[in-house]
Amino acid sequence: MHFLARRLEAFNRDELPDWRQSPSLLRHALLFVPRLIEYCLFYLVAFGALVAAIVFMVAAWIVGLDRKSNQL
Repeated sequence: MHFLARRLEAFNRDELPDWRQSPSLLRHALLFVPRLIEYCLFYLVAFGALVAAIVFMVAAWIVGLDRKSNQL
């Protein structure tokens, strides 16, 4: 927490020159590929979780877990 407070104070005093300039075009281009991979991986994991949930719901429907028993 102390580190973050010092960074914020330095930022407020404008003593962080790296934060003032925008990233170079080369750096921006180089970071595009990892960001794209991370984006695709996130959606692939989310899609996998959605498919797994649907598969479990269909399996429960086939087995009959959602049906009420007719016992009196």
